[in-house]
Amino acid sequence: MHTFYSSITTFGGIANKPLLFNGLKYIEEIVVMASSYKYDFAMVFCPRWGVKVPWTAPAYLIEAVRSRGFSAQYIDFNIYHYYATKISELWTENKYHQFWKTQDLSWFLKRSNLDQISAPVVGFSLTDTNLQLSIAIARALKKRDPNITILFGGHRIFFPEDPEEQVPLDACDAIVKGEGELTLLDILENGLDNNLGTYTPGSDGWQFNGERPLIKDLDMFPWPRYEDVNWELFEDIPAQIMGSRGCINRCSFCNDIVRAQYKYRRRSPEHITEEMLYLKARHGVHTFTFNDPLINGHYPSLDEQCDLLLKHNFNRPWYGNFAIRADMPMDLLRKAQQAGLEKAILGLECASPKVLKLMKKKFTVEEAEYFINRLNEAGILVELNLIVGFPGETEENFQQTLQFLKQVGPKISMITSVATLNVDHSYLWDHLDEYNIDFKPGKDRHISWKTTDGSNTYAVRIDRARRLFQLAEEMNLTHMRFDGDIELKEYALTMDEILARQRIRAAKHYTKKVLTKMGVFTPAKRVMKKLGL
Repeated sequence: MHTFYSSITTFGGIANKPLLFNGLKYIEEIVVMASSYKYDFAMVFCPRWGVKVPWTAPAYLIEAVRSRGFSAQYIDFNIYHYYATKISELWTENKYHQFWKTQDLSWFLKRSNLDQISAPVVGFSLTDTNLQLSIAIARALKKRDPNITILFGGHRIFFPEDPEEQVPLDACDAIVKGEGELTLLDILENGLDNNLGTYTPGSDGWQFNGERPLIKDLDMFPWPRYEDVNWELFEDIPAQIMGSRGCINRCSFCNDIVRAQYKYRRRSPEHITEEMLYLKARHGVHTFTFNDPLINGHYPSLDEQCDLLLKHNFNRPWYGNFAIRADMPMDLLRKAQQAGLEKAILGLECASPKVLKLMKKKFTVEEAEYFINRLNEAGILVELNLIVGFPGETEENFQQTLQFLKQVGPKISMITSVATLNVDHSYLWDHLDEYNIDFKPGKDRHISWKTTDGSNTYAVRIDRARRLFQLAEEMNLTHMRFDGDIELKEYALTMDEILARQRIRAAKHYTKKVLTKMGVFTPAKRVMKKLGL
């Protein structure tokens, strides 16, 4: 435990009481409660999320907690259920996105060992697909132990209407908005009363207690050490790095910059390099992904980081998002490649001059092609993010993007993502009339929006995406993500239906194995070989 004082002031039912001890009996009751917990804080991460790398947000929060002397535990139900259920497609295929949002997840709740969670304050890191199970587990924890404090946080519930629409008042004791390190420490040290950056239950719903200023010095807390993670459970032993927060650009469709209050902050090159060297030596990490909106936001810092990696003979590949910047020095690109930069993911989005202006992009089509060429010359692979059907995009504009892809195709290794555009909480969100967007409130608003003249609908956007995929296939370009996949309602199956499918597959596999062993079933390749084909 941290200290006796800190520990006893953070229990859910005690945190808001003044510490006025009326006799030895009251003190003894608190000491008994303190001894019933093994940790000061527990972080819980529920499915569904990816299973290739450990999730970063809980890791940063846990290090901040431990840096102040508190003890903490990390419970990763996401990776546990991935292996325990043996239904990998629920995690690896985006078409099952709606299952996690709409179906009864009590099957997973019953198989989640809540006994291992042993802390008076329990935090849940939320995503779009783990919100429902997080609510269910939080309620179950509260029912078992009414004295604990439950905290929710994450991008999923950042904006004002999100708590009201998504989180029931009985699910948690507070919702942390935005950067969680300082807010979490305030709660652990002082209890729940009126902490900046939190929502707490009020008489009319969730009550916001005021914005918390952004952290100015991103080096103030240690980088994640992932001591709670079994790296053998993750593929290829990769790691995710957050070297900066915010962005130097102001794209009209981006809500990340809204979350970052339009500010760009960066950790020092020394801080980032120390993390990379540690993870390489301690956990054998051999691939590093930067989750920053952009890696090349500040040339001097990137240059210094590359010098440090070269100095320490880092010799591991890393990659991440790059802004298209025609003025980026060629010698810096070459140095970055020598320091391990394997690929750059570019937010091209489209190749129509008109639409790029509507997006408030800071580059032209010609500059985009120039930058792609420079990356190729430096030996750095190029991947693209694309948006189809941006408001104002015509069929002619879309054809310009297709033509550009044909032109630069040999210099592109992959299309990372294709989006049909979510207008929520961006510049577009506040300027619907400027972009002629017909927008109706509702849970499907991100796909139901259309232009006032009816020329741009979700059906139109999906059709353009399909034609883009067809061209990409002809050019042998694969794509990793498509936001249309997460809207497939036909894959929002019940758990009983999914288990039934699994039993059928298992039965077919077993039957095939037995028949093959008996000589009744002969694989097609062997038949062809016998026939001389």
